Amino acid sequence: MKKNFLNYKISKNDILILIAVFIVTFFVHRHNDDMFHIMIELITVAIGFSLMLISIGTLKICENSFFSFLGIVYGFVSVLDLFHIVTYHGILPFSSSMNISLQFRLAARFYESILLFCSLYYLNHKLNFKRNIIINTLVSIFIIVMILLIKVPLKFYIDGQGVTKIKRIIEVGVCLIFVFFAVVLNKKLKEKNFDRINEFMLTIIFKIISEIFFASYVNIGDFGNYIAHFFKFISFFYLYKTLISSVIIYPYSVIFNSLNTKAIELIGKNKELLNANARIEKDCLEYKRIIESMPDGIVISEGGKIVYVNDRICEMVGIRDKAEIINKLISTFTYRGLNKNIGKINQIFDGNKMYIPNLECELIYKDRVLPVEITCINTNIIDGNPSSISAIRDISYRKKAEEIEVLLKEKEHEDFVKNEFFANISHELRTPISVIYSAIQLEEKYIEQGDVKQIAKYNKTIKQNCLRLTRIVNNIIDITRIETGFFKPEFRIENIVDVVENITSSIISYAEIKKIKVIFDTEFEEVYISCDVNLIERIILNLLSNSVKYGRENGNIDVSININENNFVSISVKDDGIGIPENMKEKIFERFQKVDKSMSRNSEGSGIGLSLVKSLVEIQKGVISINSKIDKGTEFIIKFPIIKLNDEVSACTINEYNDENKEIEEKAKIEFSDIYN
Repeated sequence: MKKNFLNYKISKNDILILIAVFIVTFFVHRHNDDMFHIMIELITVAIGFSLMLISIGTLKICENSFFSFLGIVYGFVSVLDLFHIVTYHGILPFSSSMNISLQFRLAARFYESILLFCSLYYLNHKLNFKRNIIINTLVSIFIIVMILLIKVPLKFYIDGQGVTKIKRIIEVGVCLIFVFFAVVLNKKLKEKNFDRINEFMLTIIFKIISEIFFASYVNIGDFGNYIAHFFKFISFFYLYKTLISSVIIYPYSVIFNSLNTKAIELIGKNKELLNANARIEKDCLEYKRIIESMPDGIVISEGGKIVYVNDRICEMVGIRDKAEIINKLISTFTYRGLNKNIGKINQIFDGNKMYIPNLECELIYKDRVLPVEITCINTNIIDGNPSSISAIRDISYRKKAEEIEVLLKEKEHEDFVKNEFFANISHELRTPISVIYSAIQLEEKYIEQGDVKQIAKYNKTIKQNCLRLTRIVNNIIDITRIETGFFKPEFRIENIVDVVENITSSIISYAEIKKIKVIFDTEFEEVYISCDVNLIERIILNLLSNSVKYGRENGNIDVSININENNFVSISVKDDGIGIPENMKEKIFERFQKVDKSMSRNSEGSGIGLSLVKSLVEIQKGVISINSKIDKGTEFIIKFPIIKLNDEVSACTINEYNDENKEIEEKAKIEFSDIYN
């Protein structure tokens, strides 16, 4: 149930205490009003200082920043109240005026009311102790200096007349602030229920009553002044009870209850551990018998030392007597060839539980090296020491079988590659040679008949097939030179946009054979890279020839140049042709791989073009990738690092790329020689 003002009740014990205090203070007031005033004020000042010290001392255990802040606040308010006492009785030589004393009292009340509103912030926020101490110290010093040294001109008391009207107005204003604070706090409590707050609300209620009487009396000795101080004492009485229960009693009761609960839990756990130990000891012999009968070697270590090995591990590494290995360091067995992220098995004890399943490595003991598969469980549960249980299986025979199987597969693959190579090359060489030989025979026949008009037709066929042979031989030679390390590109800084654009323009006539439209697009006029122009020409021509070969009739080939955010230039060659199957994407750059291997294809190829392209791209510090879907087309993307130019580099290294159309056209004829008209 949410708290409101109607829920707050005063206990019977509190009533008895307050009645006793009332009787004592009334008696003192009747006999000596000054003594009564000093007594009440000093009690409230003492309460304020003690609450401040208690709040500071319990900051680490008190989770309620609201009450901790209040404790600190009332310590500083008590400083102003102390000045109120000493100036009231003229203890300070320059402050015998009653007006100065009342200025300190009203300053303390106004300061208190403002800080109460600030305390609402800490209902949901953490207290910054140092910052609050500094701010309150500075404000308190400012108030004291303003009243004692600068002399505030306000008159709160006039000798012979009593308290002034402005004093009453300020008292009423402070009272209204307290009332408004009580309403706001009650609203907060309706939104969220805060424990141990009811007595603090009583503090505010009695403080409001006290301020009402402070605002109503005229002379210092009036009975209203006594009632005001009495209710002030009551408000501090409940403030003390609230903060003591909030910052000391409640936190320590929580701690003690928690400790008591934990102690009970520990007793229960201890009984469980004793029972568990009894069961372990009972089953120990049975487990040992099972371990000895296992086909795998078992090694158990505690605290980094071997405490148990079974007969199988002794047999595996040639140990004749178990005493030879018991109580030796776990590093007596070393393991080689483990995963690099794990390191040696004897170095993985780090205080945390770790499970290593089926890890293949080499077990080394003295002169013996044995391939094994190890499963290891590491833990710290035995006497708090790092412990491990390792199951070690001899895999010598399996490793030999795997090695034989790998060699067999490598041999089969090698034979397959050789057969594929010779089949492709023999076909690629035989076909143009046969065409050339047939064309020569026909030319001889037409020469005998005197019909030389037909010779030009067959000369064109002979030339095209000679170019095909040249292309095949060049590719084979370049692949061999790259693999043997004799291929040396001639790097220059070139404007790649001009280079690619000129190459693209040179193959338009070949694309028109299949009515394919070639589109070149770029947002940049100049992008410089370090490259070998001849190699760039071969790369782009090869990709364009593939796009023409496998592109659709009346389709499109898009060549574009872009710059990505990693300072790389991207060259894209995209067609809308037959595409490449998913299972061929990883193999397309391997030697002798072709997407269309049917005999009815409308273009020829040895299958080493893309392999050569990949090598030529990488030798120029570039990368090539592919995006393709069946019947949707294929896109090849080449990326090269961009060169940032300065004036000196530009003057020395940039090669002005000349549009030598004849040279590019000759290279295009060679690259497109296997496309039939």
